[in-house]
Amino acid sequence: EKDELVYTAAERQFTEGNCDAALQKLSDYINSYPNGAHLTEAYYYRASCLNENKDYTNALVDYNFVIERNDSRFMEKSLLEAARIEFYQNKNYDNALKHYSRLASAADLKANRAEARKGMMLAAFEMKNYNATRTAANEILNDAFSPTNDQNEANFYLGRVAMENGQNAEAITHLSKVSKETKTELGAKATYYVAEAYFKQNDLKNAETWANKVINNTPSYDYWLAKSYILIADVFFAEKDYFNAKATLQSIIDNYKKDDDVVPTAQQKLQAVMAAENQTSKVQPEQDQLEEETPESNDQQQ
Repeated sequence: EKDELVYTAAERQFTEGNCDAALQKLSDYINSYPNGAHLTEAYYYRASCLNENKDYTNALVDYNFVIERNDSRFMEKSLLEAARIEFYQNKNYDNALKHYSRLASAADLKANRAEARKGMMLAAFEMKNYNATRTAANEILNDAFSPTNDQNEANFYLGRVAMENGQNAEAITHLSKVSKETKTELGAKATYYVAEAYFKQNDLKNAETWANKVINNTPSYDYWLAKSYILIADVFFAEKDYFNAKATLQSIIDNYKKDDDVVPTAQQKLQAVMAAENQTSKVQPEQDQLEEETPESNDQQQ
């Protein structure tokens, strides 16, 4: 009876939305009744309040306790929230993949099943487990009820996996489907990677064309705009147009303000362009001198 009374008081605070009070009373119940009749519920409700308070570390401990108890009443939601914490907060993609995989099998709600498959795809890609990425992406595409956004992400990651495997033509096929979403960041990323795939095929004309599509069609995503300008500089460099390569890279260095990999990359590439230009300028006088000496040596032979 005491077990029931203590738990009921804690549960009431939770159902009324008083998380701070609920946390105290649920913790009191858990500590007082380690084998209590409502232990699973208490851990689940405490996890929910901790999660709401952004105390993700302790929330995850409680969700994992519920998952280990294998109580079907709370399993689906606990797997979902544990997977989200592992993926987005802890960046522990291995554990996220495990939780998402279990959720994909256990979920009754279509939305949770869809999120689980998408989570499996993203976590596997972060782990460079490209076979698992491809499997999850194809499951999304083969499901006629998959949301359009999920299908776009599946094509995007199939394209990225193909690029990682050196299959640039296949990558272009998948990524170009997503590039039509010109108003989204995913569309900007896909368009950029199409340009990069063409560059890797040494198709400089198409590489420049697709990089310009990012610049012209998706002006609100500064990172992908800058990456596209760097790719255009790469095209200039490959064509030995050192003047325009330097000008493009210098413009990025001068104008890009965010703290990420863009400016360091541009600086590194600028140094490479300048080194190549200096090497060319050293070779050229030697060639000119050689050409001047050749007629003179011929006269001597005559």
